[in-house]
Amino acid sequence: VDNRNQSEILGSFLWGRRANAICTEWSPAEDGGRLVAEHDGYTDLPDPVTHRRAVTLEGSAGRVVVEDEVVARESHELAFHWHLAEHSRAKRTGAHEYTIDCEGRGTIVMRFDPALALVEVSGREEPPLGWVSRSYHHKTPTTTLVASVRSTGAARFRTEFCIVDGGSRAG
Repeated sequence: VDNRNQSEILGSFLWGRRANAICTEWSPAEDGGRLVAEHDGYTDLPDPVTHRRAVTLEGSAGRVVVEDEVVARESHELAFHWHLAEHSRAKRTGAHEYTIDCEGRGTIVMRFDPALALVEVSGREEPPLGWVSRSYHHKTPTTTLVASVRSTGAARFRTEFCIVDGGSRAG
C-alpha cells in the first residue's frame, strides 16, 4: 500500500514494526477449503488501511482463487506481488492473463482482475524486486508479476490460478 512494506525492515535480519496477522475464517473441505486472514501493517497510515485475503482451494476443479480486499476511506496506490520460482517462465497470454510454465512440473494459468495493471519485474536492484534467495548471500533473478491499481475506499480484487497441466510429479 502506497509503496510501503506491511512490516518495517531495518536491515538484514532486523525488523522494526511488524504487521500482526489473524485468521478470521478457516473452512476446510474434502477437496479444498477456504482461509481468510488479515493484517494491521497499514493501520498506522493517516488513512488506516486493512488488507484482507481470502484463499479458496477448489481441488476437484484444479483452481485456487485469491480475493484481496482493501478496506480504506481515501485513495491509495495498491500493488500485489506474485513471486515465481526462478525456473518458472511467465508468458502473457491475454490482457489479464499469464501462463506459467513450471519447468516440467506443470503449467498454471493466472487470471487477474481486469481493474489491475500488470508488469513483470526481474532482477531489479532499486528498489529490490524480482529475486529469490535459496541460501545466505546468494540471490538469483526471477520473475515477479506486479498487479497494481489506484483505488479509493473499499475494494476487492480477484486472482485465479488454474492448473492446466500437472506435469510429472516424480523427482
